[in-house]
Amino acid sequence: MVDSADATPPPPDRAVVALPAVRSGRRWIAEAALILASVAVGFLASEFGQYRQERALADKVLGAVTEEVKQNEAVLSAAAAQHREWEKALHGADASAADKAAFWVLLDSRPKAAGSITVVLKSAAWQMTVSTGALRLLDFEVGQAISEIYSTQALLTDYHSRTVADVLWAPTAFDPAMRAVSAKLIWAVMSEVASNEEALVGLYRRHLPLLQRASSD
Repeated sequence: MVDSADATPPPPDRAVVALPAVRSGRRWIAEAALILASVAVGFLASEFGQYRQERALADKVLGAVTEEVKQNEAVLSAAAAQHREWEKALHGADASAADKAAFWVLLDSRPKAAGSITVVLKSAAWQMTVSTGALRLLDFEVGQAISEIYSTQALLTDYHSRTVADVLWAPTAFDPAMRAVSAKLIWAVMSEVASNEEALVGLYRRHLPLLQRASSD
């Protein structure tokens, strides 16, 4: 007869022992999946928020640029017409007499509605577009059109300022003895200024429909 005190207890049911471990593993996987899902949702929400901010910025600068180009087109088209009229009047002025300097011939030939030869064109919206990095947010074709407009505008503005200053404020422009030569030089500059302005107006008008369509989308 076997003593009950020395009897070896039967092994525990393995299925019963393993069940808590399986449940613990499943719970860990579920919690990990929940964490990953939360991170993914947070990332997507952040990305969507950034996308909305970038689109708002792009829409804002595009609207500002479009309006600025419209204003510059209106100002420059009027100035170009006046400068063309001025150029024709200067070309027909009598430059044979030596009693008046070419500078005064220029002033006498100026149409009543004409202002200064140099036209101030706006570029604040363009500077905002570049400084905020919004140019990269625009469609390639739109960004290319805007860059072409403002690079040409800056080039012509600088060129006109330097050329006009060099000719109008030269000593020969105030020397009556140099009237014939100086008057022809001033006329040539005025003709070039008017031609360049007409070309820039054409560039404005060529790209404005694209900018207006993009800003209204």
